[in-house]
Amino acid sequence: MNRQKWTAYTSHTESSSKTLLNLPLRLPKNQDQISTFINRLWSDLKFIINNAKKDHIPKFTRQNKGHTYLPLNIRQLNNNISLLTTIAQRFQTKYIKHYMKNEDNHTTTPEIWTHYWLNWKQYRVDIYKICNKHQIPTTLLPTTITPHNLNKIKDYIKSLISITQNLKLHLTEAHNIQQINKFINIRNEDLKHNQRKMINSILNRKPKRIVLDRLVITNDDDTQELTLDPDTIESHVINHFQNIGSNPASRHQQYTTLTDLPPEWQTLYAPKESIRQEWFSNVTDPITMDELQSTISQLPRKKSRRSLKHHI
Repeated sequence: MNRQKWTAYTSHTESSSKTLLNLPLRLPKNQDQISTFINRLWSDLKFIINNAKKDHIPKFTRQNKGHTYLPLNIRQLNNNISLLTTIAQRFQTKYIKHYMKNEDNHTTTPEIWTHYWLNWKQYRVDIYKICNKHQIPTTLLPTTITPHNLNKIKDYIKSLISITQNLKLHLTEAHNIQQINKFINIRNEDLKHNQRKMINSILNRKPKRIVLDRLVITNDDDTQELTLDPDTIESHVINHFQNIGSNPASRHQQYTTLTDLPPEWQTLYAPKESIRQEWFSNVTDPITMDELQSTISQLPRKKSRRSLKHHI
């Protein structure tokens, strides 16, 4: 929002509520009627405000920047650091001077000083809880804050913030190393046992799955039928993807002669004049039993050094 948008919002609300504000406000005498009148008036004002907001105030979607992927102990440590930082702000000189309205803390009245440190007892308990939770050595904190012990407690809280920040850094680094090793192992396992998942992960591609629980089938007589049978749906889907892109008329056509082929293929399969048929007669003729026995009898005997794996 900027000044121009606020001006447009103000003009919209003023112009819309002008008629409503110019009406004479005559309250009914009955108490029930007064409640009804006030509720109706408030509904009209609410309607005007919502319309102006919709037209002139841009929508803003808050992005969740919280590190929800971090483990619980690191998130709790973040909260503890924020709490210690809030407590440390109470010890800053500019905050104290602003509250006391005085340049010298020692001349402040006891009542104002006591009221400023009214939450110190709870802060003291919170500090002890943080130290015990993260096993940080503690020191005995005074029950009241005075100008004499102010700086000492302030330095102690700053040291706690430094310790917890270093602890957070150590835990975060350990968590990052653990996550790196975890995903490396997952990638290696996918490389061996789930290649599809590995490819989807490398390409940053989310797998999409289509669920076919109903299918419209066109029969041979061009009538359509809706089926819910899983087996029928599966068979038609398999048939569709096996024959997609082919011509149904020529899908099962048998070619027996050269003229059955398409014209562009006939020249490729036509017999060549440079090749004679009798050249292949000995190869294409069927083998007779006499020829087989004659060939076997002509083979050298007792030449095999080991047992035959194939028997005739």
